[in-house]
Amino acid sequence: MDAFWYNLARAYGFVYGMVLAVTGWRIRGLLPFLRRIRKPHVFRVKGRTMFLSPSVAASYACLPGGWYVEPETHGFLDRVLAGLAVPVRFVDVGANVGAMVIHMAGAPNVDSCVAFEPIADCAEAIRQSLLLNDFGPVEVRPIALGAHPGRGHLHIDPRCQTSSWVTVDDPSLPANVTVSTLDRELAACANPSICLIDVEGSELDVLRGGSEFIRRERPLLIFEYNEIGRARYTLNDVRDALPEDYTVHRLRSDGRLDDDFDRTWNCCAVPSGTVFDEPCRRLMRPRA
Repeated sequence: MDAFWYNLARAYGFVYGMVLAVTGWRIRGLLPFLRRIRKPHVFRVKGRTMFLSPSVAASYACLPGGWYVEPETHGFLDRVLAGLAVPVRFVDVGANVGAMVIHMAGAPNVDSCVAFEPIADCAEAIRQSLLLNDFGPVEVRPIALGAHPGRGHLHIDPRCQTSSWVTVDDPSLPANVTVSTLDRELAACANPSICLIDVEGSELDVLRGGSEFIRRERPLLIFEYNEIGRARYTLNDVRDALPEDYTVHRLRSDGRLDDDFDRTWNCCAVPSGTVFDEPCRRLMRPRA
């Protein structure tokens, strides 16, 4: 019976991914199939091998169907990498089950990766996927990141592990997760860094906890900014948290950039005078 639900989830995931790619719509109804999976599985997505952990099966969404959940972000990263003549380090904050870090770890000019994921089962799923691929060095750290180091309470949506967040400085909640900062976790690197931040509305806290890392490394930053983030902070807050030579753009559904911020899902902050200037300039489109 498990094979039935797994194959049904794969088939529906394929349709989900096709509809998303063609129309931009995210159709409903996939998660109930994924939640019925009780055994581990191995599947391929865009040339990478991934391990499906049944304990967090809902987090995989359309991945078993051969499609990325955020194809525009993968496409953007591929285009940026294609325009670079130097190797980079990739940092994935809120890595979930590892779709982004597994993708980037297999890129020829990514020489190292660090993934932060506080949900233990998701972090273990990433490790299992890494064992199935022949990649360079990838570190998986099962901690949360924020503005300050300490302890926090990790909330996990029981319906879908993609929706989790950390509350800090609330004594009424039990501390069940270590919280660190980008500044504490990332040593200096000789190569440029690309940092992706997807932490359900806490992106600004992560940026504030990485002020020294950002000043020193001047990484290319991609951060989620959807309705959850907009309820907690503004793009001007982000600009204030970054050095003055960073410019913020919207990451469009076609994997390119513009400055139309009326509807956003992810945004990108580009440091001027770095190797990221030219690849990102080529991806800019005029505001409609």
